[in-house]
Formats: sequence, structure tokens, C-alpha cells
Amino acid sequence: MVPIIIMVKKKVRGSTNDIISNLPSDIIENILMCLPIRDAVRTSVLSSKWRNNWVELPQLLTHLNLLTCVFNPPPTFEGFSRLTSLEFYEVRICADALASLISSCPLLDQLTLKSSAILDYLEIVAPNLKFLCFVGVFKTVRLLNTPHLAIASINLKQPIDGEVFKGGGTFNIIKLCDSVSVENQDIEYYYVKSLAAGGIPERLPTTADRLKVLKFPHIYFGELDEVAFVLLLIRSCPNLQKVTIGVTCEVFLYFGTVVDTYITDAVLEFLNEQGYSDDSWNQLREVEMRSICGMKNEMAFIKFLLSKSPVLEKMLIESHKEVAHLGLGILEEVKRLPCASPNAEITYKDPNESSSSTSTFAPKFTVPITIMAKEEVRGSTSDIISNLPGSVIENILMCLPMQDAVRTSVLSSKWRYNWVKLPQLVFDDMFCKKLGENQLSTENKLLMNIYQVLLLHHGPILKFTLSISGLESCSEIDQFILFVSRNGVQEFSLRIWKGFSRLTSLVFDEVLICADILASLISSCPLLDQLTLRSSAILDHLEIAAPNLKFLCIVALFKNVRFINTPLLAIASFELKQPIDEQVFKVGGTSNMIKLFDSLPVETLHLTYHYAKSLAAGGILKRLPTTLDQLKILKLSYICFEELEEVACALLLIKSSPNLQKVKIVAFAGTDSVTDTVLEFLNAQGYSDVSWNQLREVEMQCISGMKNELGFIKLLLAKSPMLESMLIEPNSKVDADKGFRILKEVIRFPRASPKAEITYKD
Repeated sequence: MVPIIIMVKKKVRGSTNDIISNLPSDIIENILMCLPIRDAVRTSVLSSKWRNNWVELPQLLTHLNLLTCVFNPPPTFEGFSRLTSLEFYEVRICADALASLISSCPLLDQLTLKSSAILDYLEIVAPNLKFLCFVGVFKTVRLLNTPHLAIASINLKQPIDGEVFKGGGTFNIIKLCDSVSVENQDIEYYYVKSLAAGGIPERLPTTADRLKVLKFPHIYFGELDEVAFVLLLIRSCPNLQKVTIGVTCEVFLYFGTVVDTYITDAVLEFLNEQGYSDDSWNQLREVEMRSICGMKNEMAFIKFLLSKSPVLEKMLIESHKEVAHLGLGILEEVKRLPCASPNAEITYKDPNESSSSTSTFAPKFTVPITIMAKEEVRGSTSDIISNLPGSVIENILMCLPMQDAVRTSVLSSKWRYNWVKLPQLVFDDMFCKKLGENQLSTENKLLMNIYQVLLLHHGPILKFTLSISGLESCSEIDQFILFVSRNGVQEFSLRIWKGFSRLTSLVFDEVLICADILASLISSCPLLDQLTLRSSAILDHLEIAAPNLKFLCIVALFKNVRFINTPLLAIASFELKQPIDEQVFKVGGTSNMIKLFDSLPVETLHLTYHYAKSLAAGGILKRLPTTLDQLKILKLSYICFEELEEVACALLLIKSSPNLQKVKIVAFAGTDSVTDTVLEFLNAQGYSDVSWNQLREVEMQCISGMKNELGFIKLLLAKSPMLESMLIEPNSKVDADKGFRILKEVIRFPRASPKAEITYKD
């Protein structure tokens, strides 16, 4: 007698699973966090679910690098007790949470924060901190407990109104110097300029007694504020030993002669006044002036440094690359300047000479010398280039290669760093070629240049192209893809000849790509084991060669799919996002989808009714040309039992799978109308000699009790001698009375298996 169970079965007694293996993951994590590290490691032997869980424990974390995400720790978060390095790139986090995170990492010795957002206030309590790098805007920063801090770098990613720093007439960042106690400090151009928001004081409120090395990567000597603040910092560091300044130039050549375009009387007057002061930098021993062009403001600044440094030992002068032919003249002029130190050695470096000692503060992209004269508008002191509308400037920049777009920063203050807001970025062979052999001796340097451009970029990236011959797949490219995908990208082009050698999972959601390129991409990922494709477009043909592929999900329409080398493929799912005429599959009287099963070696197959119905595009077959010997689990979704083609295709797949063990069918709730052709077809099948000798489990979900559905259930029961369980689950419209009638009728059906257990789930 067949047992009838009107409920979902829940086996406990006699289960082969132990309680420890079935614990939720969050409970396992809490247990591991309570154990000593050695004991947490030993839990790997308990079961496969516990194996290597200990490697993800937060207390083991020593380096944390987050890119473009939101970090919002829960109130119970207690920090990372072993964290030594923290890097945040475009991470959204409030200042209080950031301060709390830093203070809860007692071993933290390296901190890097890079963000386009503006944070009001940040307190840093890090007793072990040795290195600090800001690339962002913090209106006020206080270092409360950083006794070991030795190196600090302060940078901005983009131009910003200096007024945001101003508080009560005083620049807030000046207060930073009250608490900074470092030996090596790097301050970038934008911060230098913003320090004048409340006016430049003669000295800082607190002297930087520990500071020995001071670096300014980009200083524009045409701006009084920048020059004044450089001297302010030098003057406020009594023990300063080395100063390095990288110069940002505005230079034009007119018939081979350098034209001084950024001479400013205010800067020259200021420097001359400083020459009469009683300042003396008695510890300064080394000065480096990088990328200078020999302009009057630059020479006046060098003159001032030489006259106020009595123990100076070395001054390095490096001209701009494009005015190297004038370098010896610059050197001769410097040597004629009065010098307070009798031992000072002035050295000139030709920027075109290769040297291992190349300064890190030389501009990454060299400034061009433009052969043109400045054309003044009649009655105006402004030049035409500076007065171009912003939209015109943007269009010009978008037509230039990346390096040339960067170089336009020297044209005028209005052009400076406009390139960081470009909506399209193209990195191609031209980009690679313009970097030159010296800068591109390794692939790592190329990737670093691309990474720096992305790091400096501000705003949406609508178009991104990476197409460089010989460039191989690597983890850095994965980071590029992640970065641009979160910055509003609309057009993405990636051409890498050798694919992604370590890619294991690929998900394409509404990605426009031709079938050949997609096939090439898949075949160039040898470790790919999960592939998901979702698209509304119709593609003709797709070949899949993926020797490690185990899972495939296609939510799209491919007229023909062929599996060339997928020996490990175990699970495949084919769905459609919208109804479509199944005749698109028809070629010469035969459905293309029939050919799919010639090369599909899977154990689990899922088809929606669109794909199932397409099998009948060329007529209903009795069996597939090739049997599905490996198929053990078949799931068919939204099958309408009023449609003969869908019912026939469902039976076609079952008949062609001799080792099928489980069938799951989700019915489509139709009009409950009886179709004579379907009933006649099912009755005819009942008299056939078909027998599904391996079928052990059947699930019929969302049924409504219509005669066509019951006829299908009757056929399955009659042709499955090894059937062990059948689950019947009605749709939500079936009430209890109708459900009972369905169950009562199913019980009366003849069945080939005496052990079949029929379960009705309300």
C-alpha cells in the first residue's frame, strides 16, 4: 500500500548528517572567534563545512585594502587586533567610523586614505603609526597619539575651492601642523594652494621640530600663494635638512627662444623682500629643484635659498626635458648667484640622461614646449586659449591621446587638470608608445601609469578602452574593470590577447558582445568554472570551449549552442527573459536546439518553456538523435499542459534520458481548459513500451488539477517501476477542498512501483 503524507517531510531520526556540520555559518564564525588561533585551525578536521573557515577570521587580518565600496561596521565591531596596514581607495565611510576603526587597530603602522569626498574632521589615534598618506580632503586633521609617525604625505585628487578649509579666517589644515610630528613630509600642489584660504602667516603656530625632509611634488611659481607657503613651511622647520621641489611650468618657444609667460611681479617683489629678512636655515644641507625652465621667479627662489643656507652641501638643478639644451646656461646663471655656504656643490642633471637616481617627483607626463606665441585679444590681457568655453576645452581634450591631454595643464590656469574630468579614457598602443622605452621597460610600469590616471580621475567614466598588444590578463586589470564599472561606464572595450589566466567566474548581464568575441573570451579563461550570460539580444551561434566549466546559466537567446570541450560540466540552465517565436530556431525543417544535446554532457539540466517548446520548431520527435546518458536531474519551468508541443517536448526529454533519476516540473497556470489533442497524446503514450527504470523522484509544482496535468502524472506513475517519491504541490488558487479531490484522484491511478510514496504539500 502506498503511504500518503499530507505535509512536507522532515527527516531527523536516521539522518546521516551530524549537528556540527549543519550549524549556520555565522554560529561557526562566532565559535572560531572565541577560540585561540591554534584551536581554531584544528577545527578544519571536524567536517568539510568547517575546513579552512579559520582563514577568514577578522583577528587574523594584517593587511586590509578596500576599493570603491561602503564600509559601515556594526556597533559591536572591535577592530582588527593584528592589522598593520590599512588602505582605503574611494571607500565611503563617515569620519567618526574611520577614526574609531583606526584607534581600534593598535598595531597599525601604515595608513593610506584616498577619496574624492570631503570629510569635515578626522582624529587619528595610532600609537604604532609610522607612515601616513592622504589623497583627499579633510578640513581638519588632528593627530592625538602618533609618537612613531615618521613619513606623512598630503595630496588632493582634484582642484577644490580653498574656502572649504577656511574657519574663522584661518586655514584649518594649518592646525594640522600643531599635532604632526614627522621626519619626512610630502605636500601636493592643491593643498599648498588651499593653505592660503585664510591668508599666509609669517610662521606656523607650532614649529615642526622633527621635520627633516620636505617634498613639494608640483609647485607653480606663477602663484604668490604657493611660493609664500613653501617658504612658510621651510621657515617653520628649524631642523630641516632636505627640500625637494618639482616645478609645474608654463613654457612657450618662439623661434627657439624660451618666452617667460608666468613671470609675476608680486612673486618677485615677495622674494626680494624675503632676501632682507634675518632668516637663516642652519640645518639645510640638500636642495633639489626638479623640472625648472629658467624662469625669473624660479631663479629668484633659488637665489633666496642659496643666500639663507649657510651649511648647504648640495643643490641639484634639473631642467625641464624640453629645455635641456638651455640647461648649461641655467647652471651658469645659478653659479653666479651669491651663496651663504662655501662648501655648497651645485650639480646640473640633464633630464634626457638615463639614471637610476631619477626623482620620484619628476612629472609623470612631461610638459610640452609649444611652438607658438601668445596671441592677445585686442583690449584684453587674456589670451584666446584661456578664454575658450569649458565645453570646447573638453571636446579638444577628448580628441587628444592621454599624455597630450595631461600636458595641456601648462597652457593656463583654466586648463590645469581639466583632463582629470574627461568622460572617456583610452589606453591603447599609442598610449604605450608615448610612454617611451625608459618608462615602459616592464608591464608593471604600464599598469602603474594606468592606475595613476584612474586614481586621479574625478567624475563619471562613460567610455573606457583598454587595448594594448601583448598585454596579458592580470589582477590589476580586474581592479580596472571593477573601478570603471562603478563609475557609470556605458561603453567598455577590453582587448587582451591571452584572456584571464586566473578567472574562475564570469557573469555578463546585458553586455553587448558579438558571439565570436564571447567564444574567444571563454576559451581564453582556462580555469573558468562558472559562466552566467544574461541578455535580451539574439545571437546566432555560440561555441563554448571551457575544460574546467562546471556550471552554466544562459538567460538569453542563442539560436545554436555547441559545447566543444566541457568534460566537467555538471549543471546547465537555459532560460529566456521574454517570449519569442520558436521558429527562429528552425533551420531546414529541424530545430537547432536539437543539436544542443549532441554535445551537452551534464547531470543537471534546467529549461524554461521557451526553450522546451523550441524543440518542436521542426516537428515533434519521438526521441532525440543522441541520448542524454549523463543526465540525472531534469527541471522544466512554466510548462503549459494545454499546449501539445510543450507536453510532448517534456516527454521527449524524459524518454531520451535513460539514467534520469529526478524530474521537477513547474506548471504554468493557464485557463484550466481541457485539450483533447493533449489527452489523446498522453493516452497513446500509455500504450507504448516506454519504461523509465532509473526514475526515483518526481516533483509536480503549481498544478491546478486540470485533466491534462493529471493525465501526465498518471503516465509517470505507470511508467516508473523504481519510483520512490512523488511530490504534488498545487498553485495558490487551489483551495483545500479541490486539493483533497486532486489527491483522491491521484491515489486511484495505477502505479508501476509498489514503493512509491506520494506526498501532497498544501
